[in-house]
Amino acid sequence: MAKGPSRIAALLIAPLIGVAVGWLAGPLASPPQLLAAAARQPDAAPPPTPVPTGSHSILVGPKACDLSIPVVAISKGKKNVIWWNSVDSAKELWIEIDQEIFKKMVPGKVGKYRVDCKGASCFSHNVSDSVEPDPNKQYKYWQILVDPDPTKPQDKCDGMIIINP
Repeated sequence: MAKGPSRIAALLIAPLIGVAVGWLAGPLASPPQLLAAAARQPDAAPPPTPVPTGSHSILVGPKACDLSIPVVAISKGKKNVIWWNSVDSAKELWIEIDQEIFKKMVPGKVGKYRVDCKGASCFSHNVSDSVEPDPNKQYKYWQILVDPDPTKPQDKCDGMIIINP
C-alpha cells in the first residue's frame, strides 16, 4: 500500500480520471429519455391529449369555430349527454349532424338532423338505440351561429363526437 505523498497523489488523481472517463463515455451512456428527445424533430407535435368521456357542456363562440371542447366523447351506456351554449345569447345556435345519433333529433338545414335547440342553447338527449358505440369512429357535426340580422350570413364550423360503450 502506498504511503505518504504517493497516497495523496493517488487520491487526487483518481477523481480526475473518473471525470475524464465519464466525460468521454457520456454520449454513449445517455439516458433513454435524452436519446429519445434528441431523436425527436423540433417541429414534432406532442402526442394528442386523450378525450375524456362523460357528459359535457361546450361553449361556442364568439365565432362558430371557437369551441371549448373541439372533440367530445360520451358514453352510451352511462347515458352521457352534451349541452352546447353560444357565448353570444343574441345569436341562435344550431347543432346539426348527418346521422341521427341522438334521440329526439329533428330535420336540419345544414346537416340532415338537428339536436334539441332553443335560442342560444342546444341539448343532445341520449344516444339513439340504433347507434353502435365505437371509440374509433368520429361523428362530424356543425355548430351554426345565426345572427338576428337576416342579412348577415350564418357562421358555421364543425366539431367531432366520439360515442364510447
